[in-house]
Amino acid sequence: MAKRKFHSRRKTYFQVLLVILGLFLVAFVYLKVDMFLTNQKITDKGVVLQEQTQQLESYKLLTGYNKLQAVKILEEKQLTMPWSEHIAQMITMLEDMKKIDTSSTDTIVLSDFNVSLDKITLK
Repeated sequence: MAKRKFHSRRKTYFQVLLVILGLFLVAFVYLKVDMFLTNQKITDKGVVLQEQTQQLESYKLLTGYNKLQAVKILEEKQLTMPWSEHIAQMITMLEDMKKIDTSSTDTIVLSDFNVSLDKITLK
């Protein structure tokens, strides 16, 4: 006959707590290693960022870079309109020109007009 060993409750509690403690230690070591590796990545990225910042500063000193930035600013300020709207605007401008009173003795010449993308007006 096989003898069955009797485990006391205290011994069972102790074993459960020992397993839980072991799991916590493993989790603690894992998190410490993960934090170390994350900090390592952060410092590596910081070095790369510093190098790129220095490179950017050297580019900003070039005259070609300044000209490029000026062109970009001008392009952003320029209003663009789709061709479908251009056509509609042209039609409305021509309709407005038809409404001009031609019975007056003054003649209208081309230089009398102010022309922009969205309207044509008389000076």
